[in-house]
Amino acid sequence: MIARKQFYFTCFVIGSMMLNTQSFATDPEHKQNIVILVKNVQAPKGAILIAIYDNEKDYMKIPTYSHIATVSDQEEVKIQAQLPFGNYAFTLFHDVNNNMELDTNFFGIPKEPYGFSNNARAPFGPPGFQAALIEFNEEGHEIEVLLK
Repeated sequence: MIARKQFYFTCFVIGSMMLNTQSFATDPEHKQNIVILVKNVQAPKGAILIAIYDNEKDYMKIPTYSHIATVSDQEEVKIQAQLPFGNYAFTLFHDVNNNMELDTNFFGIPKEPYGFSNNARAPFGPPGFQAALIEFNEEGHEIEVLLK
């Protein structure tokens, strides 16, 4: 239960940070285009908030890159990011009501859809960095994430 509360609190912090966060990845000459295709979008409103991490120490704390993508009248949202080749894990959620928070119920269970790279799952709380880890090693690499 503590891990679940920590996850949801972290999502709240990430959502708040995203308003002012820009890409922290260094050396723009070596950045490549990666595409994250968010599927199973249920409501044609709000925004998808994504945070990308490049190391386990900062996972769910300090994103390497973050972005807010507006959701329009569609069932999927395409997010493009510029990152150097490497290994990454990311978290995202659909902020349906645009309050920049992952809304949860009394027990801390999300009321808004969320997802992780690798479509990683964990029985209690968020999956670990290794479970969500993806390898980005080619220009235009496309990754699909199903919202849950």
